[in-house]
Amino acid sequence: MMVRIKDNGLNLVVYPNDHLPPHVHVLGPGWEVRISISGNIELMTITGNPKLQEIALAAEVVSRNMNELKKIWISLHD
Repeated sequence: MMVRIKDNGLNLVVYPNDHLPPHVHVLGPGWEVRISISGNIELMTITGNPKLQEIALAAEVVSRNMNELKKIWISLHD
């Protein structure tokens, strides 16, 4: 079962059967970005056409929720 955190209008999703490296899917209106959570925040992929401000917001909410996202990843993948 996937785990979702809602923050500032965005959905941060961790899927249980996902691949390494540890990452989160950030879903916005009509777009998705994947961001690594294994070290520094690193943008992995962009789907759709988010504005630069939306990508910055995605990185900000991942940063704000990083500890919880890492715990979720470990609980789903260990």
